[in-house]
This record gives sequence, structure tokens and C-alpha cells, in this order.
Amino acid sequence: MILSWFFSSAFASTDHVRVSLPVLILWVLWKVRNQACFVGAPFEASQVIAMIDRFVEQLGREKIFSESSFKGDRGGGQQVTLSS
Repeated sequence: MILSWFFSSAFASTDHVRVSLPVLILWVLWKVRNQACFVGAPFEASQVIAMIDRFVEQLGREKIFSESSFKGDRGGGQQVTLSS
């Protein structure tokens, strides 16, 4: 399933956010789940979304994602702005 996502767009390069976002989501879900199971922390969707958002912003600040990493997306959701 993840490989299908990886190769799902002819327009997305390997550094496109579309390629790495599913893996990031799975990693954050796993991390929050472990915190809930082993530490007793609450498992909240808003926490997962906030963690993903912060991580993508951090990648932008560190120049791992650039404006071209979002090229071709139609912007159905929130506008992404990378800080310099």
C-alpha cells in the first residue's frame, strides 16, 4: 500500500511532500500510540495533526522541503508557507 502511494503520481518527484507524508503520518501515529499505551498519555487526533504540522514546518525551515516539494498540489486544504 505504501509503495502504491509512493508511485501514485507521475508528477511528484521523490522529494515531493506526497511521497513522505504517508510515512510521516504512520510514524506519528505509532509514536502517539506508544505514548498512550506505555505512559498513559491521551491519544488525541488534534495532537497527531499538530505533531505532523510542526514536523513539516521544521523540514521547511531546515530546507529539506522547498516550494517545489509542494508543486502540483491543488491546495484543497490549508495553504502551506515555508519560513525562511
